[in-house]
Amino acid sequence: MRSVRGWALLLLSVSILGCGAKGEPPVPAGGIAKINGKPAEGLLIQLHPTAPAASNQPVQSFSAISGADGRFELKTSDNRSGAVPGTYKVIVVDNKLSELGDDPSKAKTKIVNRVPFKYASATTTPLEITVEKGKSEYIVDILP
Repeated sequence: MRSVRGWALLLLSVSILGCGAKGEPPVPAGGIAKINGKPAEGLLIQLHPTAPAASNQPVQSFSAISGADGRFELKTSDNRSGAVPGTYKVIVVDNKLSELGDDPSKAKTKIVNRVPFKYASATTTPLEITVEKGKSEYIVDILP
């Protein structure tokens, strides 16, 4: 009975942790976010895997916010640098909208979403990248 309890505890631990220890580690990944070919600040970039995760693996996603020069560095959900190699749909949201405050009527400038809505969902975004070991620079260009 004691060994059955020990095995159950071990299996529970593995299922809670997933297979993170055995999973592939992230590789450096970042690049430049652009709108119509020009570097864009304040874009939230998220990578969503195109292939479904194995039943015993958590879904991994990676994200970044572009700086003033459009540059971004992807991070894991636990704040490690990089992304795990694989093919991803690229979701892009205009993060500068949230900086205008909760009450748009008090904004001094007109709120304009620079990113078309189709980029906000993994099912509709036309953008896709393949993160590869040895390649760390990717271009995310938003077109109308």
